[in-house]
Amino acid sequence: MLHIGQNLQLVTIMGGIYTTLLASVAGATSVSTLLEEGPPPMPVRWEDRWSATDPPCNSSNKQKALYIAYTLDPPLSASPATALAVETTWVSLSSMRAHGTNGVFAAQPFGTDGPGGYFGSQADGSTADGGLLFSVWDAKGKVHHGQAPGCPPQTDDDAILGDSNSSSPNSTWCNTLHSFPLSANCHRHCLDCGLHPGWHNTTGTQCSVPLTINEGDRFRFVLEQTKSNSTYTFDLDGVPIRYTGAEWRLTVMHYAPTKGSLIPPTNYTLGDVFFERSHGGVTRLSAFHEHIGCVDCDAFFESEQRSGLEVLRPLPRSTSAIDFNRPNAECELFNVTVNNKAHPPFALFQTGPRLK
Repeated sequence: MLHIGQNLQLVTIMGGIYTTLLASVAGATSVSTLLEEGPPPMPVRWEDRWSATDPPCNSSNKQKALYIAYTLDPPLSASPATALAVETTWVSLSSMRAHGTNGVFAAQPFGTDGPGGYFGSQADGSTADGGLLFSVWDAKGKVHHGQAPGCPPQTDDDAILGDSNSSSPNSTWCNTLHSFPLSANCHRHCLDCGLHPGWHNTTGTQCSVPLTINEGDRFRFVLEQTKSNSTYTFDLDGVPIRYTGAEWRLTVMHYAPTKGSLIPPTNYTLGDVFFERSHGGVTRLSAFHEHIGCVDCDAFFESEQRSGLEVLRPLPRSTSAIDFNRPNAECELFNVTVNNKAHPPFALFQTGPRLK
């Protein structure tokens, strides 16, 4: 198993988009490393997996991402949450274990009035490669010159933001509201840099905890705003830049399967992150299920259960229903069973050859 301080390499496919995440959780400290470090080469993760008679995995025949939505009254868009909780229980993983670094990411995308992102748990064929992930993306297109630290007034609306007259770290800095790491297992990172050759600008903050995930493991994720009005000072090569915003924390309670005995959960603080100029709450949250790497339609069977969303504050309420719209895809070996009569409602995801 990897430990904090070691290099953790996670490769995920987000809607067919390759994201390479290579970070030393307690490593880089210089601005040049944090802001301008280029991405490593994209590793080959699924070679030699098919027989000579099988067609290669591609965007048409692979397992597709599956999405569910939560119904709340009132919805998060009308009454944002400053604390909420969701749960994931991993039901079946044994068939996945023969497939190395391929796996499944059970994620919860969210948004606020500033930065947003996703969090969740990841199970891989290799038990050493799983873990918990909290990624917060900078909010693009919400900052203008003269309205953010390090970004001087811009008189020409068509000029390139972050030009040579700006004290900002790179050419996109003045285009975004930023997220900054507040805990040791979080770091600024060049998210999605693998998609853009030569793109070295950081675009968010990532927090991770390496963890072996087994069948029966249940995870309760609690995302909460810990400070609504806070400040963060970013040291840009000796020049302090002061930001205002809010602080958020993601905690995880890990309930391991037991045989009749009660074992207290293991608690993790997955990450503390500062959200620039975000003083409200979570305005949207959903769930998706996505295979890691290009996973052939009938490669392996996997199943996990996702609970309904609970809003803890300021207006406590629970999900009244979960919605799933079956996508039209070449690979049809998937099923999502929704139980809206349960309290709370839940959705059971199943993918792979058992569904033939």
